[in-house]
Amino acid sequence: EVTISSCQGSDCLLDRLAGEFTVRSIQPQGTIDSKKIIVKITLSDAPDRATVTAQNVIVTKISNDSVVAGTLGVGPLSIAGKTLNFSDRIITFLPDMPCTEAPAYRCFDPGVEYKVKIVPGGLAGGLKRARDSKGLRCELTSVCEVTFTSGTEVDLTAPTVTLQRSPSSISNLGFS
Repeated sequence: EVTISSCQGSDCLLDRLAGEFTVRSIQPQGTIDSKKIIVKITLSDAPDRATVTAQNVIVTKISNDSVVAGTLGVGPLSIAGKTLNFSDRIITFLPDMPCTEAPAYRCFDPGVEYKVKIVPGGLAGGLKRARDSKGLRCELTSVCEVTFTSGTEVDLTAPTVTLQRSPSSISNLGFS
């Protein structure tokens, strides 16, 4: 156990990161079923939109290190006539290639491994925070590079939601 001044263990790390501009998550990761994918990068703060560029958010095919052509966005995303209301702390990437099964949607090549890399902010460029131009930090707990493998499916089925009344045993506990 590490003790520095009055903090212990992981608390010290969180104190050290307070105020830093970091990546919270990058999705997807690993192997997924679909090839109709929106890459989502969640940040600790809103990025400076001028720094959300193909030089700072890079998606490549691992097999040949070729850059995937696509569109980067921050906040709400419109696709196939629908708007997805993402936060201004989320960067999205959609490949340019239309899905053969549904051309209004965008797809990655099926069964291919990809890398998503975020370039940290520094004096020479990289991703910066909107409110103060502070550069993105990738060391410590922030992961700025992930891989995923696209699947072969294109799911166009709308989800079904069913609401059911809770069992009486739950009601007996004071919940209804």
